[in-house]
Amino acid sequence: MKKIKIRLIKFLLVIFLFSCVKYYENNKPPSSVSSVTITVPSPGMTLSDNISSLIITAVVMDKKHRPLSGQTVTLSCSGTGFSLSPSGSQSSNSAGKAVWALTSSTEGVRTITVSISGSSLNDSIRVYFYDTIGGFSQPDGTLIPSMMGCSANQPTGLAVVFASQCVDAGMSNIGGPCSAPGNCDDGLNSTCETTLWHEYNDSTCIPSHISGLNPRDSAFINPNTFRPRGVITFKMISRGTALFQNAFGWYNATGTKPDSDELHVVLDCNALEGNAVIVDILNDPSYLGGMIGFFIITPESHSSAGSCEGGNCCASIEWFNSGAGYIYYSEGSYNPDWIGTNSRIHLLIYASQVWNNKFYFAWEDGYGSSDNSFSDFVASVDGLGF
Repeated sequence: MKKIKIRLIKFLLVIFLFSCVKYYENNKPPSSVSSVTITVPSPGMTLSDNISSLIITAVVMDKKHRPLSGQTVTLSCSGTGFSLSPSGSQSSNSAGKAVWALTSSTEGVRTITVSISGSSLNDSIRVYFYDTIGGFSQPDGTLIPSMMGCSANQPTGLAVVFASQCVDAGMSNIGGPCSAPGNCDDGLNSTCETTLWHEYNDSTCIPSHISGLNPRDSAFINPNTFRPRGVITFKMISRGTALFQNAFGWYNATGTKPDSDELHVVLDCNALEGNAVIVDILNDPSYLGGMIGFFIITPESHSSAGSCEGGNCCASIEWFNSGAGYIYYSEGSYNPDWIGTNSRIHLLIYASQVWNNKFYFAWEDGYGSSDNSFSDFVASVDGLGF
């Protein structure tokens, strides 16, 4: 019996000592700074109107990944014409955070860096301030993209494409016709990029209301190059009713127009809607380490506009090198029909409102003319920043 009591005491002593160690580990004073990270809400862009702001958050952690308070955090921003609120350095709060609101009066990419006083640790991120969003038009004054249309008593157009980009596969946020006042389908079936719904006595085909990504109001053409954040995913969203079987890919944005052998096709002419391709671009020997642009190749005949060269509608670099088709770039000044005041816009870009770091590329594929639907070829690329 005595031995049993001694063993029990030893066991309880071990438990007590173990509990003390764990208590100390969990409650001892924070250790020195181990990391500082900077975040900004996706997509990391806003208007350069000196009013719209980006919220920049720095988080300071110790070696146990616990938040460190009382650390002096300094934020710096490249360029001029910006404003920080509050100005100057901040002390990290109990959550280890220091937060600023950044505004800018000038367009362009800015590099934001945070650092810790008394430490060599720092982190940086690139953001973009743009001077225009929406309200784009072709040289003849036509607003783009065109409004929704109707086919077989169903709405058509880019808004319909976005309304089908949902968290729940196979769903869409398109409400049915409204049969009576106060009895209208709100169209909310999932979390989607766009929601469309009717009001009583409107067109039974084309909804009157839209929320979320608006094809006209949410479009931008700059920035037109991006920085990969890591592995990126290309996804074929829609080919609409286009005749051309276009191909889509990326190139290194070096400041000069890329040659055809510097273009990297990811979604070829046979890619079907919903097909996705993952590209480990940071480990791709072809990637030069900077910004990348995007392109489509079309099979359009140079002698018979609107038709496929030689009856072959499958676009490829090889077909282009033989004299067929055109290449259009996210950097629009490289386009073959970018000619002074008659320069046509072939690409509208949209930042996802559902997924972080995801952008949609909506193309018009006709040389010199188009129906301006920008639904000839729509693809998304996930994993992009500035």
